[in-house]
Amino acid sequence: MNASTQHIIHRFNLTLESPSTEGALALCDSLPFFLREEVLPELGAWLSRNYPGEAHLRLDKLDLEVDVLAGTSSESELKMRIGEAVSRQFQAALSKALNEAPKGPTPGVQRVTPDRGTVELLCHFLKTGRLPWWAGRVEISELEHRLEKALARERDHLKADLQPLLQNDERVAQRLSTQFSFSSQEALLLLFAPSKDWERWKADAYILLRLSTQWTGEALTEGLPPLKETLLRQMARQAFRQAAAGKALSATPEMPARIWIRTMARRLPQAISPSSARQSFNEGGAFWRYAIEKWPTRKVSFSLATFKKLLKEEVAQTAKEETSDGFIPDKKATASPTSLAASLDREMKANIPGQAKTTGTEQHSGKTKRRELRHPGRETQT
Repeated sequence: MNASTQHIIHRFNLTLESPSTEGALALCDSLPFFLREEVLPELGAWLSRNYPGEAHLRLDKLDLEVDVLAGTSSESELKMRIGEAVSRQFQAALSKALNEAPKGPTPGVQRVTPDRGTVELLCHFLKTGRLPWWAGRVEISELEHRLEKALARERDHLKADLQPLLQNDERVAQRLSTQFSFSSQEALLLLFAPSKDWERWKADAYILLRLSTQWTGEALTEGLPPLKETLLRQMARQAFRQAAAGKALSATPEMPARIWIRTMARRLPQAISPSSARQSFNEGGAFWRYAIEKWPTRKVSFSLATFKKLLKEEVAQTAKEETSDGFIPDKKATASPTSLAASLDREMKANIPGQAKTTGTEQHSGKTKRRELRHPGRETQT
């Protein structure tokens, strides 16, 4: 059955037993098409008439045994009798399975509400990068629309299902940050907001996601280096991982600085040449300066001493995480974490934006205009 129709059959296996090999081979050529194009649509119409409720029904399998060979005079009559028998036994087997199943979960038979189905669909996609067979053809925009409704009734289930996915697989946060809109990312991130300091937590979530999505869009429009786009999206990914781990969000300029340092700590030791190392460093530096300049606070002061402190912490942490996120240090690399720290320290003296002075402001006619994004609970300050 076409996946775009209301009822979806993943696949059907057909086994023929016939005293005539020639007759069986002939049926093998035509019977599957007949069942798919004529019988299955009739079964779908029957399901719509008899199970019109909102709950979705999922069955692992139905076994049907049809004996109609005796007394048939032609292939067309045989097909018709097979179709009738399949429909009759399908209806009987389905009714029997559903009537015998208790209200709770039953092996092989599931009653799933649309909202619960949306939660399962979302988690399956985030975990595997693919839609389950029973989803049919669903666009991300349609999934996001369903998600808005599901959040009202399946909030606790969604949080319980999503949290371990975010904790155990970095690709889940990556798919969220690249496939879903800002509003959907924000709604999912707020699942983990604590009741205490909820407004502050929400404001921090807004900053991180809005900057990540807005800056990434600007980066793509302006044709900025790919590394910069990667680093921008990491802000959203890190926010999801922090939230799922029960940690406070870090909506401060330190966050993009740490992301840059950790990325450099992985890339530079394995750079194939000094020029490629410098290119990565310069691209990362462009990202960080961009973040500092656009950070939505009235005042951003970031000194070289502050950066050195972050550098020391992050390089030390990177050295401990040899394989935790798929990063395997190259034993032949000439740059160790210690030499990397020294190298970054030297480079930063020439690259750090506005050492020990305020950045992130614009001058207009002798007056300073401070940039700040609008978000819930705060007003734009000028």
